[in-house]
Amino acid sequence: MAESELNALYRLVQDGDASAEERLFQGLGERFGYFAQQRVGNVQDAEELVQESLMVIAEKYREIEITASFTAWAYKILENKLLYYYRTKKNRAGRFVALEDAVPSPDSSTSDPSFKRRLLLCLKRINRINTRFARLLNLQHQGYTVEDMCDKLGTTRNAIYIILSRARSMLKTCLEKGDVE
Repeated sequence: MAESELNALYRLVQDGDASAEERLFQGLGERFGYFAQQRVGNVQDAEELVQESLMVIAEKYREIEITASFTAWAYKILENKLLYYYRTKKNRAGRFVALEDAVPSPDSSTSDPSFKRRLLLCLKRINRINTRFARLLNLQHQGYTVEDMCDKLGTTRNAIYIILSRARSMLKTCLEKGDVE
C-alpha cells in the first residue's frame, strides 16, 4: 500500500470510518514488516518491533492532531523503536562475557592456586584504595542481597549497583593487568 493511500485511510479514520482503521493498520503492518526486516535481519525481532510500533501508534494517533503526513509520523515511531533495539542490543552484547572468557570462581575446585593468590592480592589493593568497594565485593561473595547491602551501608539500591559496577571493573582490571588504576 502506497504512502498516499495510507494517508487517505488515516483521513477516513479521522472522519469516523471504522473499516478504514483496520485497513490502515494492515497496510502499516505490511510496510513496517518489510522495512524492519531489512534493517534487523531477524524475522522474529522485526515482527516484535512492528507490533510494538503499531501499539504505540494505536494508543497515540487519536490523541494528537497530525497535520503533515500520518505515514511519516508512523515511520518515525518505528525508527525510534529500531534505534532503541540497536542501542539495547549493543549494550546487551557488551554486558555479557562468554563463558570461556569469564574469570573462574575463587571457590571453584578447578581454579589454580596462583589465581587465588592474585585474587586476594587484588582485593587487598582495592581495600587500600576504597574500603567500600572491597566490602561490597565481599558481601556479594558471601551471598548478601542488594537490600541487605543497602541496610549494612545505609545507602540506596542505585548507589549499591553503581559501587558494585565500579568495584567489579577495578577487580577485573587488577586481575588482567596486575594493578589497580
